[in-house]
Amino acid sequence: MQELRSACVALVVLACCACNAPEKKPAPAPSASAAPAAAPVKLPWPIELATEAILIADVIQIEGPKGLIEHVAVRQEGENIAYKAETTTEGFLQVWTPKPGLEVRGQLDNCVLAALQRLTVLERPG
Repeated sequence: MQELRSACVALVVLACCACNAPEKKPAPAPSASAAPAAAPVKLPWPIELATEAILIADVIQIEGPKGLIEHVAVRQEGENIAYKAETTTEGFLQVWTPKPGLEVRGQLDNCVLAALQRLTVLERPG
């Protein structure tokens, strides 16, 4: 019985030693030689897309240069719209296909889009 009590006391002491808080080390000072991050380059974009418009079609295909996907927004309707994205030899291709009787809704800057069968966006490299 004495050995069991000694073993329990030893176990409690070891557990207390293992649970001490580690010393907090101060965060290193920022290096004065770190170069500031370069400002993002604003790519040219046609101002004609700033005017309001509506485009309704069975199939809408949009192709453009690098930065195109920053101007496109498409509503994700869960299981009602199939979405596929892949990198091809032409660039980054995104395709939205709605279930029959539904449509894909999106926007290209101020142009509202409604595709009844398919909406395709291809961002070409460079």
